Amino acid sequence: MANLAALKKKRGANLKKLQEKLEQANQGGRPRDERIWKPKFNVDKGKGTCVVRFLPAKDGDPFVEELTYSFNGPGGNFYGLARQTLGEDDPVQIAAINAFRKAKAEDDKNLREQAKKFLPRRQYYANVYIIKDQEVPDNEGKVFIWKFGPAIYNKIKAVIQPEFDDVEPMDPFDLWEGADFKIRMVGKEIPDSKTGKMVTVPNYDNSEFDKTSEFMDGDEDQLEEIIEQTYDLSEFIDPAKFDSYEKVAERFKAVTGKPFNWLTSDGVEEHVEEKQKEQELDQEQDNDSGVDKHREEPVDQKSDEDDEDEDPVARFRRLAGQS
Repeated sequence: MANLAALKKKRGANLKKLQEKLEQANQGGRPRDERIWKPKFNVDKGKGTCVVRFLPAKDGDPFVEELTYSFNGPGGNFYGLARQTLGEDDPVQIAAINAFRKAKAEDDKNLREQAKKFLPRRQYYANVYIIKDQEVPDNEGKVFIWKFGPAIYNKIKAVIQPEFDDVEPMDPFDLWEGADFKIRMVGKEIPDSKTGKMVTVPNYDNSEFDKTSEFMDGDEDQLEEIIEQTYDLSEFIDPAKFDSYEKVAERFKAVTGKPFNWLTSDGVEEHVEEKQKEQELDQEQDNDSGVDKHREEPVDQKSDEDDEDEDPVARFRRLAGQS
């Protein structure tokens, strides 16, 4: 028999577990990283304010850049770390470059839109000390890893490498000659990438660095204590976390239905050869079963010599029976 008294005592704990479970589900089943901080945007007010101080890391670089891919295809979803992060060639990158070049040469808007889906998303990680968190005051006085996008990165870049010569460069990660960073979020409506419906997201254009100042008034004991709490950011770009070139190429093909180099002659031939094999296999299966099905027109067996200079995209469409 159930112990109702025990269940009654666990009511609050059970609710918390359910909330955590739903939060993990929203993140693709991955547990939330408690070290990662995100400034909270008040949707009802349409704004949000926080103040942070960028910190030098105890170990490693003060910030790291991570590139990821995320797009859909006939074979499902493609999500993963981009090998460009490591400064190495990436099949998806090659597919995007080929597509953009071809789209520009032929003024093909559809191909250009397809190429955009292959562009990586850039995100950055840095250690920050929370001076003010308007929506979650409990975060104040703590060190977190802030995961942010290009909008904030451009603010950092602008003070490190000022656009104008009469502006003095600043190291925002310096404890003595850096500056507090004022995060000002204002609601902006944009179409949702999946549903197309208008959604409100925070815009960071009004964020800015304050004037140069000594962090914690230069108190070395406090500074040392804070720096000891910083995190080594190299884990986010650990080469061991990245799939091999061959594996990325396989996944790209499984999701999109074509090789990453499908806009080259090699890619066209590979794709057509596979379609021929599929048709031959289907024919064999039909023969074995004795079923006479209506089939697609066979792939044009016109020789390569007849059209050596033909455009790879046009040739692909012709050979695949899509002209």
